[in-house]
Amino acid sequence: MLLVGKDHRRAFFDSSACRVLATATRESGGRPQMVITFETEGLEDVPDEVARAMTRVDHTIFVSRLSEIDGPGTRTTCYLHDTGHLRRAFARVP
Repeated sequence: MLLVGKDHRRAFFDSSACRVLATATRESGGRPQMVITFETEGLEDVPDEVARAMTRVDHTIFVSRLSEIDGPGTRTTCYLHDTGHLRRAFARVP
């Protein structure tokens, strides 16, 4: 699994969510990879590193607005603005 986030003061989603999700994945026996990119103006500015990393995994979770990138595997867009939302009841599985 690959987690993709953006690290920029104007980022819409909190990039620390990628680290929290990676930790939870490892604790569940998974092997997450993570790519944190700089702020991009559009899809043409997305670093090649993201596309290369997507070829090495079966699933990519975007904690960013980059989910329109072409690539293999399945994908999920995570609309998590900050990690505080993970402490709320809606984020838990019974």
